Amino acid sequence: MIMGMKGIWAIPVLASILILGSLGFSQDVFSQLCPVTGCLTDNLYVSDFDLDTVRQYDSDGNLIKADFITDLIGPRGIAFDSTGNLYVANAGVKIFQAAANEGTIRQYDSAGTLIKADFITGLSNPGSIEFDSTGNLYVANLGVNPCACEGTVGQYDSAGTLIKADFAPGLKFPQFIAFDSTGNLYVVDSTQSSVRQYDSTGGLIKATFTSVGADYRGIAFDSTGKLYVAFNNGKVRQFDSDGNLIKDFATGLTGPSGIAFDSTGKFYVSDVRVDTIRQYDSAGGLIKADFITGLSLALFIAFDTLQTPETPSELIDSIEDLGLPSNVENSLKAPLKNAQDKLDDDNPKNDGAACGKMDAFINQVNAQEGKKLTTEQADELREAAQSVKDSIGC
Repeated sequence: MIMGMKGIWAIPVLASILILGSLGFSQDVFSQLCPVTGCLTDNLYVSDFDLDTVRQYDSDGNLIKADFITDLIGPRGIAFDSTGNLYVANAGVKIFQAAANEGTIRQYDSAGTLIKADFITGLSNPGSIEFDSTGNLYVANLGVNPCACEGTVGQYDSAGTLIKADFAPGLKFPQFIAFDSTGNLYVVDSTQSSVRQYDSTGGLIKATFTSVGADYRGIAFDSTGKLYVAFNNGKVRQFDSDGNLIKDFATGLTGPSGIAFDSTGKFYVSDVRVDTIRQYDSAGGLIKADFITGLSLALFIAFDTLQTPETPSELIDSIEDLGLPSNVENSLKAPLKNAQDKLDDDNPKNDGAACGKMDAFINQVNAQEGKKLTTEQADELREAAQSVKDSIGC
Protein backbone atom coordinates (compact mmCIF):
# COMPACT_ATOMS: atom_id res chain seq x y z
CA MET A 1 0.00 0.00 0.00
CA ILE A 2 1.01 3.58 -0.42
CA MET A 3 0.18 6.73 1.48
CA GLY A 4 0.03 9.58 -1.04
CA MET A 5 1.55 12.87 0.11
CA LYS A 6 -1.71 14.67 -0.46
CA GLY A 7 -1.02 17.66 1.70
CA ILE A 8 2.35 18.27 0.08
CA TRP A 9 1.06 17.71 -3.43
CA ALA A 10 -1.76 20.17 -2.83
CA ILE A 11 0.32 23.05 -1.75
CA PRO A 12 0.65 25.94 -4.16
CA VAL A 13 2.77 25.01 -7.23
CA LEU A 14 4.51 26.74 -10.13
CA ALA A 15 7.49 26.13 -12.35
CA SER A 16 9.18 29.45 -13.02
CA ILE A 17 11.26 30.06 -16.16
CA LEU A 18 13.66 32.21 -14.15
CA ILE A 19 16.05 29.35 -13.42
CA LEU A 20 16.26 27.92 -16.95
CA GLY A 21 19.71 29.27 -17.66
CA SER A 22 21.29 27.97 -14.49
CA LEU A 23 19.85 24.49 -15.11
CA GLY A 24 21.03 24.44 -18.70
CA PHE A 25 17.59 23.58 -20.11
CA SER A 26 15.91 25.25 -23.04
CA GLN A 27 12.46 26.64 -22.26
CA ASP A 28 10.93 23.89 -24.38
CA VAL A 29 12.60 21.06 -22.49
CA PHE A 30 11.97 22.79 -19.18
CA SER A 31 8.24 23.14 -19.81
CA GLN A 32 8.06 19.41 -20.57
CA LEU A 33 10.18 18.16 -17.68
CA CYS A 34 8.96 20.26 -14.79
CA PRO A 35 5.59 18.48 -14.67
CA VAL A 36 7.50 15.19 -14.48
CA THR A 37 10.02 15.74 -11.71
CA GLY A 38 9.19 19.11 -10.27
CA CYS A 39 11.15 22.33 -10.37
CA LEU A 40 11.89 24.05 -7.10
CA THR A 41 12.19 27.81 -7.40
CA ASP A 42 10.71 28.92 -4.07
CA ASN A 43 9.53 32.21 -5.49
CA LEU A 44 7.10 33.84 -3.09
CA TYR A 45 3.83 35.38 -4.28
CA VAL A 46 2.00 37.97 -2.21
CA SER A 47 -1.62 38.94 -2.64
CA ASP A 48 -1.74 42.64 -1.72
CA PHE A 49 -5.33 43.63 -1.02
CA ASP A 50 -4.88 47.40 -0.82
CA LEU A 51 -2.58 47.66 -3.85
CA ASP A 52 -4.79 45.34 -5.96
CA THR A 53 -1.80 43.32 -7.10
CA VAL A 54 -0.04 39.99 -6.80
CA ARG A 55 3.68 40.62 -6.27
CA GLN A 56 6.49 38.17 -7.05
CA TYR A 57 9.69 37.76 -4.97
CA ASP A 58 12.63 35.38 -5.19
CA SER A 59 13.71 33.01 -2.43
CA ASP A 60 15.89 35.71 -0.87
CA GLY A 61 13.03 38.20 -0.62
CA ASN A 62 14.14 40.30 -3.58
CA LEU A 63 11.34 41.83 -5.62
CA ILE A 64 11.11 40.26 -9.06
CA LYS A 65 7.93 41.90 -10.28
CA ALA A 66 5.75 44.32 -8.34
CA ASP A 67 3.03 44.08 -10.97
CA PHE A 68 3.07 40.33 -11.61
CA ILE A 69 -0.72 40.58 -11.74
CA THR A 70 -2.53 43.93 -11.67
CA ASP A 71 -6.03 43.51 -13.16
CA LEU A 72 -7.60 42.91 -9.75
CA ILE A 73 -9.95 44.52 -7.26
CA GLY A 74 -9.44 43.29 -3.72
CA PRO A 75 -7.31 40.16 -4.34
CA ARG A 76 -7.35 37.61 -1.55
CA GLY A 77 -6.50 33.92 -1.73
CA ILE A 78 -3.93 32.60 -4.21
CA ALA A 79 -3.09 29.03 -5.20
CA PHE A 80 -1.28 27.10 -7.92
CA ASP A 81 -2.41 23.95 -9.70
CA SER A 82 -0.11 21.04 -10.53
CA THR A 83 0.66 22.44 -14.01
CA GLY A 84 1.87 25.79 -12.69
CA ASN A 85 -1.19 27.93 -13.38
CA LEU A 86 -1.95 30.58 -10.78
CA TYR A 87 -5.45 31.22 -9.41
CA VAL A 88 -6.50 34.39 -7.62
CA ALA A 89 -9.64 35.03 -5.59
CA ASN A 90 -10.77 38.46 -6.78
CA ALA A 91 -13.37 39.93 -4.44
CA GLY A 92 -14.44 42.68 -6.84
CA VAL A 93 -14.95 44.93 -3.81
CA LYS A 94 -12.97 46.03 -0.78
CA ILE A 95 -13.03 44.31 2.60
CA PHE A 96 -16.26 43.74 4.53
CA GLN A 97 -18.46 45.29 1.86
CA ALA A 98 -21.74 43.68 0.93
CA ALA A 99 -21.08 42.05 -2.44
CA ALA A 100 -23.63 39.83 -4.16
CA ASN A 101 -22.00 37.58 -6.75
CA GLU A 102 -19.27 40.07 -7.71
CA GLY A 103 -16.38 37.81 -6.78
CA THR A 104 -14.48 35.61 -9.21
CA ILE A 105 -11.59 33.18 -9.38
CA ARG A 106 -9.20 34.29 -12.13
CA GLN A 107 -6.76 31.92 -13.84
CA TYR A 108 -3.26 32.93 -15.02
CA ASP A 109 -0.33 31.08 -16.52
CA SER A 110 3.08 30.84 -14.87
CA ALA A 111 4.15 34.14 -16.42
CA GLY A 112 1.15 36.00 -14.99
CA THR A 113 -0.76 36.18 -18.28
CA LEU A 114 -4.52 35.94 -17.92
CA ILE A 115 -5.98 32.66 -19.16
CA LYS A 116 -9.55 32.98 -17.94
CA ALA A 117 -11.05 35.94 -16.09
CA ASP A 118 -14.21 33.98 -15.30
CA PHE A 119 -12.75 30.63 -14.26
CA ILE A 120 -15.30 30.73 -11.43
CA THR A 121 -17.95 33.44 -11.13
CA GLY A 122 -20.90 34.34 -8.92
CA LEU A 123 -18.92 34.37 -5.67
CA SER A 124 -19.59 36.65 -2.73
CA ASN A 125 -16.45 37.85 -0.96
CA PRO A 126 -14.18 34.89 -1.84
CA GLY A 127 -11.15 34.50 0.39
CA SER A 128 -8.82 31.54 0.88
CA ILE A 129 -8.52 29.02 -1.97
CA GLU A 130 -6.75 25.62 -2.03
CA PHE A 131 -6.43 22.58 -4.31
CA ASP A 132 -6.80 19.02 -3.07
CA SER A 133 -4.62 16.16 -4.32
CA THR A 134 -7.08 15.30 -7.12
CA GLY A 135 -7.08 18.80 -8.61
CA ASN A 136 -10.38 20.01 -7.21
CA LEU A 137 -10.39 23.65 -6.09
CA TYR A 138 -11.96 24.80 -2.81
CA VAL A 139 -13.09 28.38 -2.22
CA ALA A 140 -13.88 29.96 1.14
CA ASN A 141 -16.78 32.36 0.57
CA LEU A 142 -17.56 34.90 3.29
CA GLY A 143 -21.03 35.54 1.83
CA VAL A 144 -22.95 38.51 0.47
CA ASN A 145 -22.69 40.31 3.78
CA PRO A 146 -19.71 39.00 5.78
CA CYS A 147 -21.15 40.44 8.97
CA ALA A 148 -24.12 38.11 8.63
CA CYS A 149 -21.79 35.14 9.18
CA GLU A 150 -23.22 32.93 6.44
CA GLY A 151 -19.97 31.78 4.87
CA THR A 152 -19.38 28.57 2.95
CA VAL A 153 -16.61 26.53 1.34
CA GLY A 154 -17.41 25.57 -2.24
CA GLN A 155 -15.90 22.65 -4.15
CA TYR A 156 -15.09 22.94 -7.89
CA ASP A 157 -13.49 20.59 -10.39
CA SER A 158 -10.31 21.37 -12.33
CA ALA A 159 -12.34 23.10 -15.04
CA GLY A 160 -14.05 25.43 -12.57
CA THR A 161 -17.39 23.61 -12.59
CA LEU A 162 -19.25 23.62 -9.28
CA ILE A 163 -19.38 20.24 -7.56
CA LYS A 164 -20.77 21.23 -4.16
CA ALA A 165 -21.69 24.75 -3.05
CA ASP A 166 -21.67 23.94 0.67
CA PHE A 167 -18.90 21.37 0.93
CA ALA A 168 -18.15 21.99 4.62
CA PRO A 169 -21.39 22.64 6.53
CA GLY A 170 -21.80 24.61 9.73
CA LEU A 171 -19.48 27.51 8.91
CA LYS A 172 -19.99 31.19 9.66
CA PHE A 173 -16.84 33.16 8.79
CA PRO A 174 -14.39 30.82 6.96
CA GLN A 175 -11.23 32.89 6.46
CA PHE A 176 -8.49 30.33 5.75
CA ILE A 177 -8.45 26.71 4.60
CA ALA A 178 -5.78 23.98 4.28
CA PHE A 179 -5.48 20.23 3.65
CA ASP A 180 -3.47 17.72 5.66
CA SER A 181 -1.55 14.78 4.16
CA THR A 182 -4.57 12.46 4.34
CA GLY A 183 -6.91 14.80 2.47
CA ASN A 184 -8.79 16.18 5.46
CA LEU A 185 -9.85 19.81 5.15
CA TYR A 186 -9.26 22.34 7.94
CA VAL A 187 -11.20 25.59 8.06
CA VAL A 188 -10.41 28.62 10.20
CA ASP A 189 -13.80 29.95 11.28
CA SER A 190 -13.00 33.22 13.02
CA THR A 191 -16.50 33.92 14.30
CA GLN A 192 -16.67 30.55 16.03
CA SER A 193 -13.05 30.90 17.26
CA SER A 194 -12.21 27.45 16.00
CA VAL A 195 -10.38 25.39 13.45
CA ARG A 196 -12.90 22.88 12.10
CA GLN A 197 -11.85 19.54 10.64
CA TYR A 198 -13.67 17.83 7.75
CA ASP A 199 -12.97 14.61 5.88
CA SER A 200 -12.39 14.44 2.11
CA THR A 201 -16.14 14.20 1.44
CA GLY A 202 -17.02 17.24 3.55
CA GLY A 203 -18.16 15.29 6.60
CA LEU A 204 -17.47 17.05 9.88
CA ILE A 205 -14.86 15.24 12.00
CA LYS A 206 -14.28 17.83 14.73
CA ALA A 207 -16.11 21.12 15.18
CA THR A 208 -13.24 22.34 17.36
CA PHE A 209 -9.99 20.75 16.25
CA THR A 210 -8.03 23.33 18.23
CA SER A 211 -9.36 25.16 21.30
CA VAL A 212 -6.55 27.50 22.32
CA GLY A 213 -7.10 31.24 21.86
CA ALA A 214 -9.49 33.18 19.66
CA ASP A 215 -9.56 35.08 16.37
CA TYR A 216 -7.66 32.60 14.26
CA ARG A 217 -6.08 33.66 10.96
CA GLY A 218 -3.72 31.79 8.61
CA ILE A 219 -3.28 28.04 8.70
CA ALA A 220 -0.68 25.66 7.23
CA PHE A 221 0.87 22.21 7.66
CA ASP A 222 4.56 21.38 7.63
CA SER A 223 6.01 18.29 5.94
CA THR A 224 5.73 16.25 9.15
CA GLY A 225 2.00 16.88 9.56
CA LYS A 226 2.16 19.49 12.30
CA LEU A 227 -0.44 22.23 12.12
CA TYR A 228 0.38 25.93 12.41
CA VAL A 229 -2.25 28.58 13.14
CA ALA A 230 -1.81 32.35 13.20
CA PHE A 231 -3.63 34.18 15.99
CA ASN A 232 -4.56 37.84 16.07
CA ASN A 233 -2.85 38.13 19.46
CA GLY A 234 0.51 38.18 17.69
CA LYS A 235 1.44 34.49 17.81
CA VAL A 236 1.68 31.53 15.51
CA ARG A 237 1.04 28.34 17.43
CA GLN A 238 2.11 24.79 16.59
CA PHE A 239 -0.20 21.79 17.09
CA ASP A 240 0.23 18.06 16.64
CA SER A 241 -1.88 15.95 14.27
CA ASP A 242 -4.54 15.53 16.96
CA GLY A 243 -4.92 19.25 17.57
CA ASN A 244 -2.93 19.37 20.82
CA LEU A 245 -0.89 22.50 21.42
CA ILE A 246 2.87 21.90 21.16
CA LYS A 247 4.19 25.44 21.61
CA ASP A 248 4.02 29.09 20.64
CA PHE A 249 6.06 28.72 17.47
CA ALA A 250 6.47 32.39 16.47
CA THR A 251 5.86 35.39 18.72
CA GLY A 252 6.33 39.15 18.66
CA LEU A 253 3.98 39.68 15.74
CA THR A 254 1.36 42.41 15.54
CA GLY A 255 -1.17 41.08 13.04
CA PRO A 256 -0.20 37.70 11.55
CA SER A 257 -2.29 36.61 8.60
CA GLY A 258 -1.09 34.40 5.75
CA ILE A 259 1.51 31.74 6.60
CA ALA A 260 3.50 29.34 4.41
CA PHE A 261 6.51 27.03 4.26
CA ASP A 262 9.13 26.97 1.52
CA SER A 263 10.68 23.75 0.18
CA THR A 264 13.48 23.82 2.76
CA GLY A 265 11.11 24.05 5.74
CA LYS A 266 11.57 27.73 6.47
CA PHE A 267 8.44 29.43 7.74
CA TYR A 268 6.99 32.78 6.60
CA VAL A 269 4.34 35.05 8.13
CA SER A 270 2.61 38.07 6.65
CA ASP A 271 2.39 40.60 9.50
CA VAL A 272 -0.29 42.88 8.09
CA ARG A 273 -0.24 45.59 10.75
CA VAL A 274 3.36 46.46 9.89
CA ASP A 275 3.14 45.44 6.22
CA THR A 276 6.04 42.99 6.32
CA ILE A 277 6.72 39.31 5.80
CA ARG A 278 8.90 37.69 8.46
CA GLN A 279 11.10 34.64 7.93
CA TYR A 280 11.72 31.89 10.54
CA ASP A 281 13.69 28.67 10.60
CA SER A 282 11.97 25.29 11.01
CA ALA A 283 12.25 25.53 14.80
CA GLY A 284 10.59 28.95 15.00
CA GLY A 285 13.76 31.00 15.31
CA LEU A 286 13.50 34.40 13.67
CA ILE A 287 15.83 34.72 10.66
CA LYS A 288 14.72 38.04 9.21
CA ALA A 289 12.04 40.35 10.56
CA ASP A 290 11.99 42.40 7.36
CA PHE A 291 12.25 39.62 4.78
CA ILE A 292 9.81 41.60 2.62
CA THR A 293 8.64 45.17 3.26
CA GLY A 294 6.63 47.82 1.42
CA LEU A 295 3.36 45.89 1.39
CA SER A 296 -0.16 47.09 2.13
CA LEU A 297 -2.51 44.51 3.65
CA ALA A 298 -0.92 41.36 2.27
CA LEU A 299 -3.45 38.87 3.58
CA PHE A 300 -2.33 35.78 1.64
CA ILE A 301 1.04 34.38 0.56
CA ALA A 302 2.09 31.29 -1.39
CA PHE A 303 5.24 29.64 -2.71
CA ASP A 304 5.68 28.33 -6.24
CA THR A 305 7.15 24.98 -5.24
CA LEU A 306 6.31 22.16 -7.62
CA GLN A 307 6.63 18.80 -5.88
CA THR A 308 7.79 15.52 -7.38
CA PRO A 309 5.39 12.64 -8.14
CA GLU A 310 4.57 10.28 -5.27
CA THR A 311 2.62 7.58 -7.14
CA PRO A 312 2.99 5.79 -10.49
CA SER A 313 -0.28 7.29 -11.72
CA GLU A 314 1.03 10.81 -11.12
CA LEU A 315 4.09 9.97 -13.20
CA ILE A 316 1.81 8.57 -15.94
CA ASP A 317 -0.05 11.88 -16.11
CA SER A 318 3.23 13.72 -16.54
CA ILE A 319 4.53 11.38 -19.26
CA GLU A 320 1.40 12.08 -21.29
CA ASP A 321 2.43 15.75 -21.38
CA LEU A 322 5.80 15.00 -23.05
CA GLY A 323 4.34 14.57 -26.54
CA LEU A 324 6.15 11.31 -27.26
CA PRO A 325 5.18 8.93 -30.11
CA SER A 326 2.31 6.73 -28.99
CA ASN A 327 4.32 3.49 -29.06
CA VAL A 328 7.06 5.01 -26.89
CA GLU A 329 4.55 6.58 -24.52
CA ASN A 330 2.73 3.26 -24.15
CA SER A 331 5.98 1.38 -23.47
CA LEU A 332 6.78 3.80 -20.67
CA LYS A 333 3.27 3.83 -19.22
CA ALA A 334 2.73 0.05 -19.19
CA PRO A 335 5.04 -0.77 -16.23
CA LEU A 336 3.74 2.26 -14.37
CA LYS A 337 0.15 1.09 -14.80
CA ASN A 338 1.17 -2.36 -13.53
CA ALA A 339 2.88 -0.78 -10.53
CA GLN A 340 -0.19 1.29 -9.70
CA ASP A 341 -2.42 -1.78 -9.99
CA LYS A 342 -0.22 -3.59 -7.45
CA LEU A 343 -0.50 -0.67 -5.04
CA ASP A 344 -4.25 -0.25 -5.49
CA ASP A 345 -5.12 -3.78 -4.36
CA ASP A 346 -4.41 -2.81 -0.72
CA ASN A 347 -2.20 -5.84 -0.19
CA PRO A 348 1.12 -4.79 1.38
CA LYS A 349 2.72 -7.96 0.03
CA ASN A 350 2.42 -6.55 -3.49
CA ASP A 351 4.49 -3.47 -2.72
CA GLY A 352 7.61 -5.41 -3.64
CA ALA A 353 6.09 -6.31 -7.00
CA ALA A 354 5.31 -2.63 -7.55
CA CYS A 355 8.97 -1.84 -6.95
CA GLY A 356 9.89 -4.38 -9.63
CA LYS A 357 7.55 -2.68 -12.08
CA MET A 358 9.19 0.66 -11.33
CA ASP A 359 12.55 -0.91 -12.18
CA ALA A 360 11.02 -2.11 -15.45
CA PHE A 361 9.99 1.47 -16.16
CA ILE A 362 13.55 2.65 -15.57
CA ASN A 363 14.76 0.00 -18.01
CA GLN A 364 12.37 1.35 -20.63
CA VAL A 365 13.69 4.86 -20.04
CA ASN A 366 17.24 3.57 -20.48
CA ALA A 367 16.25 1.88 -23.75
CA GLN A 368 14.79 5.11 -25.16
CA GLU A 369 17.63 7.39 -24.04
CA GLY A 370 19.33 8.90 -27.09
CA LYS A 371 16.44 7.75 -29.30
CA LYS A 372 13.08 9.26 -28.46
CA LEU A 373 14.24 10.68 -25.13
CA THR A 374 17.07 13.15 -24.72
CA THR A 375 19.66 12.51 -22.04
CA GLU A 376 18.14 15.33 -19.99
CA GLN A 377 14.66 13.83 -20.27
CA ALA A 378 15.91 10.37 -19.36
CA ASP A 379 17.75 11.73 -16.31
CA GLU A 380 14.65 13.54 -15.15
CA LEU A 381 12.44 10.49 -15.63
CA ARG A 382 14.84 8.28 -13.70
CA GLU A 383 14.87 10.84 -10.90
CA ALA A 384 11.06 10.90 -10.89
CA ALA A 385 10.93 7.11 -10.78
CA GLN A 386 13.28 7.09 -7.80
CA SER A 387 11.01 9.58 -6.06
CA VAL A 388 8.08 7.21 -6.56
CA LYS A 389 10.16 4.25 -5.36
CA ASP A 390 11.11 6.18 -2.24
CA SER A 391 7.46 6.95 -1.61
CA ILE A 392 6.53 3.28 -1.99
CA GLY A 393 9.36 2.22 0.30
CA CYS A 394 11.39 0.20 -2.20
